Amino acid sequence: MKTPRLLLNALLFTLVASTAAARTPEEQSVIDFIDAYDRAYLASDVAFVDENFHSDYRVFVEGELKTKADAIQWIKTKDATERTLDLSTTTDRVRIAGDMAVATGTIAWKTVNPGKENATPKTGSEHFTLVMVKDGNAWRAWSEQISDVKAAKPQ
Repeated sequence: MKTPRLLLNALLFTLVASTAAARTPEEQSVIDFIDAYDRAYLASDVAFVDENFHSDYRVFVEGELKTKADAIQWIKTKDATERTLDLSTTTDRVRIAGDMAVATGTIAWKTVNPGKENATPKTGSEHFTLVMVKDGNAWRAWSEQISDVKAAKPQ
């Protein structure tokens, strides 16, 4: 009975590979933006946020609605309270309608409190929904929702 399972795994692998390869250039440009966003976050690159986030940008995170100015302030000061050791984003879905795009996925992170000697790193993951607007030839982050992904509790 291993043959059907191997066949099923091969079919699933082919489906996933063909889906990833079937992205349009516009969808890929959204994913490229998200990858650049990750690099900017890790580097505390305020200029990236200032240039690539729409002036009306809003993010709902940790139960609060924040603005572009709040995002810039967070990027400037985040390393004082938590240093990001690793950040990995998986974009599950990109949908484009005219000059708007919606991307969803997960963010896995690992941080440490730099103020505590021998601090144990924290890990976690979040789900994101990012709405982007096309401004000329470039995508701009316009609105974002970030929610914690809770670990399953043992039963």
